[in-house]
Amino acid sequence: MFLGPMLRGISGITVFRPHQFQEWAELIEDHIFMRKFAFFIVAAVSLITPLRAEEGRAVYYSNWYQGKRTASKDIFDQEAMTAAHKSLPFGTQVKLTNTGNNKSVVVKVNDRMAPNNKNMIDVSLKAARELDFVHAGSARVSLEVVK
Repeated sequence: MFLGPMLRGISGITVFRPHQFQEWAELIEDHIFMRKFAFFIVAAVSLITPLRAEEGRAVYYSNWYQGKRTASKDIFDQEAMTAAHKSLPFGTQVKLTNTGNNKSVVVKVNDRMAPNNKNMIDVSLKAARELDFVHAGSARVSLEVVK
């Protein structure tokens, strides 16, 4: 519906014509209903779609962090299948696939990366070995949330 005739103004003052007020009120009610309906649809779709999928660069921790506490208060171990991510909750298990050689691992997020870090994820040395990028130092990976 075109709202032009309903709104007339002088110097930016809006004037509502009384006989068109009902139509205007119905439009507002429809808009409010549609916003609630759209929220419901987004919530329902987010429940049935995979939680998250990303692609980016993975690197591995230096040995300097061995034995130190992570952001989740765990002790970091280079021989565990763990990782650091910018935003995923601690305890989230993610499947990483090296896009260069198609090798995959599942790691648990137990540390936090700096938000301005350009890498997508930091993994332990063991995970880097299994993804086969220790010599290169980094690799392009895809990330899927498992649990």
